Amino acid sequence: MRAKISLYITSLSLLVISLAADGKNNHPTCPLCIDVKCPDPAPPCSVDLVLDVCGCCAVCPLSDGDSCARDSHEPLTRPCGFGTDCLSSQQSSDEDDDEEVDGGLMSLIGVCKCPITSQKVCGSDGVLYDTVCQFHEAQARARKRKDEAVFMVRDTPCLTRPKIVKITKSPHLVKVGENVALSCEGVGYPTPGVTWTREVEGSFRDDLPGDRESVSVQTRGGPSSHSLTAWLSFSPLSEDDIGSYSCHAINNKGADTDNVQLISTIGNKQIAQL
Repeated sequence: MRAKISLYITSLSLLVISLAADGKNNHPTCPLCIDVKCPDPAPPCSVDLVLDVCGCCAVCPLSDGDSCARDSHEPLTRPCGFGTDCLSSQQSSDEDDDEEVDGGLMSLIGVCKCPITSQKVCGSDGVLYDTVCQFHEAQARARKRKDEAVFMVRDTPCLTRPKIVKITKSPHLVKVGENVALSCEGVGYPTPGVTWTREVEGSFRDDLPGDRESVSVQTRGGPSSHSLTAWLSFSPLSEDDIGSYSCHAINNKGADTDNVQLISTIGNKQIAQL
C-alpha cells in the first residue's frame, strides 16, 4: 500500500509540473487566451501558481474540500489542485447524482475531493494527513517556502505522545456506601495503556486496583480511534477510599497524567480527605 501511495504522489507531481510547463488546458468553449486580461501581479498563493481551467492565467489551485465551479470554461476559474477532482455534492458524499435542485437545474457548485479518501498519510513534519491530496499540498507549501522537504514516513497514523482527552470531572462529589466509578480516556499512537493510582501521603502512589475486592479497574478500547478507556470502580465506596486519584496514559512516545479528587458529602456538608 505504501508503495502504491508513493507512486500516486509522484504521478501527481509530474502532472502539476507538466500542466504548468506547457500551459495546455484549453477547452473548445474557452476564449482565446490572447483576449484574456490576466491579473498583474498574480494573486498571492501559499503554493506555486497553476493555470486556470482555460490555460490562460496563473491562479492559486483549490484545496481538498474547497468549493469549485463544475464544467466552467471561464478564464480565471481556479482548478482543483493536488490531485483532487471537482465533484458534485452528491458525488462527494457517495449519493445519487440525479438529484434536482433549483427548479430542475443541476448545481454548478461542486467540491474538490481526493480520489483516494480512505488512506491517511503520516508526513515527516509529524502531521497526520486525512488524504494523499492534503499531504501533496503540504509538500507544495514546503517547496514554496523553501522549507525542509516533507516526505511520507508511513501510511499509518503518526507516532504521538498519549493525551488524556476525557476524565471524570474533579472534584467529584460522592457518598460513602454507594457504588462509584471514575472514567479516563487516553489517546495516542501506539494506543496507550491507561492505569489508575491513588495519591498517598502526598507523593507515594498506590497502584490500583490492589488486593481489595471492592475496588476494580476495567479497560476497553475506544470510543475514539487509537484510544483506551479505563474505569476505576468502588463497589461500594468506603470512608478509606475518599482521596485523590491519578489517571496515567503511557506509550513508547511518552506519558500524560490527570487527577480526580473524591469529596465525601454528608447532608449539605462536604468533607475532603487527601
